[in-house]
Amino acid sequence: MVVSEGIVFKGAEALSIENEQLRAVITVRGSKMVSLLDKTTGRELLLQSKNDRLVQGDYDSDYNAVDVCGFDEMFPTIDASFSEQAPWEGVRLPDHGEVWSLDWDCAASGNSLEAHVYGLRFPYRLSKRIYFKDKATLRIDYALQNLSPFDMDFIWAAHAMFALEDDSILVLPNPSAEATVTYSHRARLGRYGERISLGSKYALREPNGLAAVMPNEVYIDKYYLNDPLPEGYCGIAYPSECRACMLSFPVQTVPYLGVLLTNGLHLDNCAILEPCTGAFDRPDRARAFGMNSVLGAKGGSSWHLEFSCVQYRL
Repeated sequence: MVVSEGIVFKGAEALSIENEQLRAVITVRGSKMVSLLDKTTGRELLLQSKNDRLVQGDYDSDYNAVDVCGFDEMFPTIDASFSEQAPWEGVRLPDHGEVWSLDWDCAASGNSLEAHVYGLRFPYRLSKRIYFKDKATLRIDYALQNLSPFDMDFIWAAHAMFALEDDSILVLPNPSAEATVTYSHRARLGRYGERISLGSKYALREPNGLAAVMPNEVYIDKYYLNDPLPEGYCGIAYPSECRACMLSFPVQTVPYLGVLLTNGLHLDNCAILEPCTGAFDRPDRARAFGMNSVLGAKGGSSWHLEFSCVQYRL
């Protein structure tokens, strides 16, 4: 195992952690995982920027104006909005949250990487430890602290972007579940708030997969699974290699899952998987749908996220 500080990735200051099967690169800006390489196949698992130099955002900038790639931390929101909660009424929640555009304090610590960041408009400390659980699994342990004497609504969402191929499969714990649409270009899946059955919208692949690619079609769809997940996992399978990249997380603290699939609109053949503590992209909408998360006054929360490269056979 090798943990390295002070490396450069496409012009950006970064760190890396590597074992015999996986290599991950994390930038200081946003603590963004810009690369996750499966060394056994040579496949880069995360969506890559086409630029030679990584375009990084400044605080409260437009997320879609920078390099949309890799895996970002979304906190305390995804969509830009204004807080309705005392004592922060009227305070703007930046586009895709605060932490993706802030420099984190990052350092190697033994066989792990450790990073933390403090909120600017909201009083919190978000920290994480990145290490290998085993040779096929990279694990991130999260700890969140509320530094104020007030309850705080929040959303943490993983924003993991994967390039798709024509035979790629979206792996879900319940592929026939109902979901609620939050966006669909030209209402291809339905309009905002419409409930759909995933099994009726995508081709089912046994035992637990959905065909994720609609060849030769321009689209962008996002939805949230309606019911709390029976198990905390999702992923993308590549049948041509009989391999999959799976995400695992604790449903007790990360009970919801958002999925965005797109081709030809801003991104080509891409899936964004978003295990999250609260749904519907904004804390106020999450509360309206009864799928919100609250960090108690002076309280804390913890969870984890694992990336595993495994064999996958239909």
